[in-house]
Amino acid sequence: MYRPLLPLYWIQGRCAMTRAIPPWRSLGTRESTACTWTVGDLFCGFGGFSCGAEQTGLKVLFGADKWQPAVDVFQANHPEARVYAEDLLESDFKHYPRVNLLLASPSCKGLTRARGRERAHHEQLRKTIWAPLRYAEVHKPDAMIIENVTEIEDWKVYPLVLAMLRHIGYHVDILHVDAADHGLPQNRVRWICIARLMPVWPPNWKMRPLGSLAKQPHVSVRDFIQWDYPKWSLLDKPGRSEKIKRQVRTGRKDLGTDCFLFPYYGSGSGLTGRSLDRPCGTIVAQDIWAIARGEEMRMMQPTEAQAIMGFPESYKLLGTRRNKMRGLGNAVCPPIAKALVELLIIDRAARGMRS
Repeated sequence: MYRPLLPLYWIQGRCAMTRAIPPWRSLGTRESTACTWTVGDLFCGFGGFSCGAEQTGLKVLFGADKWQPAVDVFQANHPEARVYAEDLLESDFKHYPRVNLLLASPSCKGLTRARGRERAHHEQLRKTIWAPLRYAEVHKPDAMIIENVTEIEDWKVYPLVLAMLRHIGYHVDILHVDAADHGLPQNRVRWICIARLMPVWPPNWKMRPLGSLAKQPHVSVRDFIQWDYPKWSLLDKPGRSEKIKRQVRTGRKDLGTDCFLFPYYGSGSGLTGRSLDRPCGTIVAQDIWAIARGEEMRMMQPTEAQAIMGFPESYKLLGTRRNKMRGLGNAVCPPIAKALVELLIIDRAARGMRS
């Protein structure tokens, strides 16, 4: 059952100093190093976070998610990791192993503006943000990287989330990262929280500022489209909606080309479409992106979305097309995960921690 993370006396702003142990006194020296760090992945989904961490040489001990199609994909690609297929709001993290680095991508469905009007289940989805903090209460990982949409900062409880992290003993850095700025052919802006456990240093010591990800030139999505894919359909086929036909006609006129991306569902990229000479719009859990080519069109395929998200070609996707697109849309881009983990490795080296 879900339980409050902090005692009532703290939430009420009356934190009793006699009960609160300073973080620089309570945690002990940690001898783990970047090259030997172990990793856990909460809300692991298809395993994008873990994939990026493994690319830095770290060992993933476990993944956890309640959606069985995601569990199957994670297990197929990370066979040595233990998988917990359960609702993380109900998990007893005492039974989980301690890891040095905890990765977490709690549900964004209750926070993103794309959710539409507020529904009863959205509050339950927002509660998933507490899971990594509950794990940290029990196991005190050396660091955590938590990913979500930037709209989390508009949530009325957001300040309490940051306050809780600091209360548990973590120094918090917040980044906004667009995948398109880091070599991926996709505009995908995400909120990243990097929480580093305060070590056994005096209270006047200040955590070294975390570095930043070096930005790269934007990449065109054109080369990630499988133009030889065999199944295209006529734009004017019977039953095609007038909205789609009008959108394609407008796209041709405004973009000056008959090959471009456009949202088959929803209203992203307006009523025109999106040039193939720029990054793709955000890959989301719904299968929305279509490709126009002359008088033909088709929906984006999972293998294309896989490449646009930065998953290796060898990464195994299982299940139905719908589940593949949903899992990819909910995933963390592995190259972004790798870059974030490398930030922590550089940070540890700069602080003279042994490797």
